[in-house]
Amino acid sequence: MNTYSIGIDIGGTNTDIGLVRDDGRVMAKKNLPTNKYYDADIYVADICEQIKLLMQENGIEAIDGVGIA
Repeated sequence: MNTYSIGIDIGGTNTDIGLVRDDGRVMAKKNLPTNKYYDADIYVADICEQIKLLMQENGIEAIDGVGIA
């Protein structure tokens, strides 16, 4: 049975969010345009929403961790 984590790459233009399997395989990705956000609370809420969507769309009930770069 595989375990999963979330990887978040915050760039100046885009924020990439990936669902990553324990063997390093990226199972699915979402993207947000970083430069459209001027409110950190809204930005973080949108990241959380994208994570929930990734998990729901891939039938994942739990993740082991989150890495942010």
